[in-house]
Amino acid sequence: MRMNRSTEQAVFVVLMLALQEGHRPVASSTLARILGVSDSYLKKVLRALVVAGLVEASPGREGGFTLARPVEELTFGDVFTVMESIEAPTTTPELARSIFPPSGHLDRSIALVESTMAHASEAFVRALSDLPLTSLLEKGAYEEGSVDWAHRSGVKER
Repeated sequence: MRMNRSTEQAVFVVLMLALQEGHRPVASSTLARILGVSDSYLKKVLRALVVAGLVEASPGREGGFTLARPVEELTFGDVFTVMESIEAPTTTPELARSIFPPSGHLDRSIALVESTMAHASEAFVRALSDLPLTSLLEKGAYEEGSVDWAHRSGVKER
């Protein structure tokens, strides 16, 4: 299974905002530069995060993006479900129906596969939701933030 680029970028945006020094807003252009993507493309990712309530946007010269909630409350699953279409994989029963004659057994078999796929999809999202984003960050680095992305000089010495 592959995570799409937008989802990967959204995860890194949230992690970067969690690490922002003093939790000050970070401009989309700064985030885009560091991630190596166009600002207009990243704004679509940011918009999805804002609409979902994970990120806040503040307009103005000193504006930018901040986390809408403490990173301690966010999971990988929160970001993933915002960016990915979470639908249970569906089967196409047409092939089975073209090979086998109609029967109750065929209908039950198709339903069993579809049910199993739906359960697998739900388990996948649950597993992602069990991964707190703080587990991806160095302990203690996000409380007050440890990086000034606008003047990226790296992580502060402790």
